[in-house]
Amino acid sequence: MQRPCIGCGALIPSGSRCGQCRPKRPPTPRRKGRTATDWRWRKLSQKLRRLSPFCEKCLATSDLTVDHIIPPTERPDLVYEILNLRVWCRSCNGSRGNRVTDQERQQVLDAIAARSLRVETRNASNRY
Repeated sequence: MQRPCIGCGALIPSGSRCGQCRPKRPPTPRRKGRTATDWRWRKLSQKLRRLSPFCEKCLATSDLTVDHIIPPTERPDLVYEILNLRVWCRSCNGSRGNRVTDQERQQVLDAIAARSLRVETRNASNRY
């Protein structure tokens, strides 16, 4: 069944506009860092969702995502840092937005510093 184009009225087989009347979309800029197609991020996200198969906030078990505690826009160097990630459902993650409290930020940075100190101490004791 053919329909008329809403732009020029010509009969078209499908859609609402013919190729000439269809608005041209500007190319989307490529984001730097983590994207949904980034292999490393996909593997890390799958691993974390497998290890924690529920939302850490509301305990939901469906539509899980991995949330950055400190957003990548603030600290791009922590994108793949496991201590900066948590499993939340999509609704909890969406309601949080891009906000982080000073307490949450400090907890993440303290945990990273403590891990670095443990690694240094372990490496120093293995030298002798």
